[in-house]
Amino acid sequence: MAVRVAVYGLKHGHIHGVVQTCRKMPNVELVMVAEDDPHYREPAARALEIEVTDATGDQVIEGEEFDILAIGDAYGNRGRLIEKALDAGRHIMGDKPLCTRPDECARIATKLRERGLAASLMLTFRYSPLFAALQKRLRDGVIGRLRTLHAFGPHPLSYGSRPEWYWTPRLHGGVLNDLMCHGLDAMRWFSGLELDEVLYAAVSNVAAPMVPEFEDNGQCLCLFEGGAKFGGEVSYLSPPKGQAIGWVLLGWGERGQFKLETRAGGLALDVAGEGPLEIEPEPLAQPTPIQDLVNYLETGETPALTTEDVIRTSEAILEVQAAAVRV
Repeated sequence: MAVRVAVYGLKHGHIHGVVQTCRKMPNVELVMVAEDDPHYREPAARALEIEVTDATGDQVIEGEEFDILAIGDAYGNRGRLIEKALDAGRHIMGDKPLCTRPDECARIATKLRERGLAASLMLTFRYSPLFAALQKRLRDGVIGRLRTLHAFGPHPLSYGSRPEWYWTPRLHGGVLNDLMCHGLDAMRWFSGLELDEVLYAAVSNVAAPMVPEFEDNGQCLCLFEGGAKFGGEVSYLSPPKGQAIGWVLLGWGERGQFKLETRAGGLALDVAGEGPLEIEPEPLAQPTPIQDLVNYLETGETPALTTEDVIRTSEAILEVQAAAVRV
């Protein structure tokens, strides 16, 4: 029997990839794709070449039979709908972030754990063959214990083309929660350690005077278990027509270091006494989060991003965002 997926919310382009992947999966029935705002519904229908139903998230949850709710609503609206879907016994496929408030996250975590439901997010580093290969070697101890990881994720502001809700603080929820979730999840995944303390977090608006309340950059420094540190910067400061840098991750262990760049597709790994090492990308059995979630529901095989990972990464990045001072 096919796994039934309903999609609500086309307010961010990330969810388009979930729709496109589901349409190609023979073991998935795409029950409905819905969006109640014509500003997003009509362009998405044209881009995806698919019928998009005019329905709210509540109507989808209450009126359709399905197994997974894939949600692409504005960030600040997701928590309530995810809670309602979990109350109805649905599994969750979300864009990132999961939600924007710690109290929502706590309730979602409780419902997921108590009801044995599954959730996944588009934390796409875990579905990169190169990232997966590096993670395997790091967990095998190639550079010893990971002591420090710094993540840098510059993005263009794209004012005028990003959805309008992005510029409303209640709906966006903060730059660290929006972007640094990728870097913090990489720290958890690479090291197997959990967040212990947020030492410093700051946000500001330095280049977007047209939306003065928007956070266009953020920095953090965090202490993880055993004294390991995670830090870095995410922003919307890349020039609009410049050469995109992409994510850059720098890590140092007891006996080695690495630099990983997403845009260049490059990895430099240097181990004391051995010099530079070559790492081949790791083939992935399930190359996307939605395929991984469906496979888990069908076979019980542990996904690259487990429900507990979704909970712990979401809790941690919301703690970082809540600690941020506006400077």
